[in-house]
Amino acid sequence: MGNFERDGFTIKGGAIRLYRRGDSKSDIWHASVTRPDRKVDRFSTKTADSVEAGRVAERHLDRLRFAEEFGIPLDQKTFRQISEQWYAEVLERTICNKNKEDFLQRHGVAGFGQLVRLGDDKLVLIDLGDDDRGSHARGGLGK
Repeated sequence: MGNFERDGFTIKGGAIRLYRRGDSKSDIWHASVTRPDRKVDRFSTKTADSVEAGRVAERHLDRLRFAEEFGIPLDQKTFRQISEQWYAEVLERTICNKNKEDFLQRHGVAGFGQLVRLGDDKLVLIDLGDDDRGSHARGGLGK
């Protein structure tokens, strides 16, 4: 138990550690849950009741175990990460560059950014942000 925690204890064979933060006067319990991939999730249980805090942490651990059992990724991905992966997989299956450009013109994601070519067939989704008039710049590839 470090200086950053007080009143700590473990449950579920050490997979869950409940504690109150040592740098706070709050009675809120925090949890440290060891995931199936051996990474650690730390979060506030948002309750001062140690029994309820244990239930919150156990539910979190159960969700992680369920996800692992059914092959659901434990780490969350952003829209950008998912869209870049999807574009890369789809474009990899195309026959030639002409087909790639045609695909991009027809299936660009309006409002979320634009694909930009970097070197040999490397595509990256970029944010277009606001233009100099303060309104959102057009994000579609075929627009």
